[in-house]
Amino acid sequence: MTDYKKFLIYIGTTLAIVLSFPGRIAYGVFALLHFNVSVVLLTLMLYAINLLNVKFLRLGICSLELVALTILYKQLLVIFCPVAALTIGFSFYLPAVSAVVITVFNLRIKKSIKESCLDKLKKSLSISAFCFIIFVLRDTLGFGTITLPKWQSLLVIKIPEIPFFAGNSFMSFFATIPGCMVLTVLVFFASLKINGVFAGEKNA
Repeated sequence: MTDYKKFLIYIGTTLAIVLSFPGRIAYGVFALLHFNVSVVLLTLMLYAINLLNVKFLRLGICSLELVALTILYKQLLVIFCPVAALTIGFSFYLPAVSAVVITVFNLRIKKSIKESCLDKLKKSLSISAFCFIIFVLRDTLGFGTITLPKWQSLLVIKIPEIPFFAGNSFMSFFATIPGCMVLTVLVFFASLKINGVFAGEKNA
């Protein structure tokens, strides 16, 4: 896979997650947990389909698996945190779609189940790291809070107002969808810059 295609996959899956969920850390945790579990289970299913040589059923089986997993996950979230399940709604299906992008459209079945899962999980965790950073920045800068998961509710910790940092009207821009897109681009370019620095040090 070329670097350009990899960039498109990373930016597309990241935007599908961060734009569809509220910019709170707690919602990001719920979304990213669902995303990574979907990637692992979908990889296992694709590996089984490959072994059984029933590739013509791949689309139908994978679709049913993701829908069933999403419904089950949402019902569990209704028990754990009803307000989050009600707020997120149908956005739960977008992490599942992102999991399809990571597994099906980047299909490279390894010789063993372990290698296949580790290969896909490595990609999903790197995307999760990007998304989590964006959720943290939106929550702290845009809303001036730290929102954490809590049994049957959400724990909201108010950050004291800091000039030019958190809790002011200018930073609230990052809580909006355009602000989320700006943060996504900034985080991606920052990560590329950091990777370039480390690559330069290794080559030196």
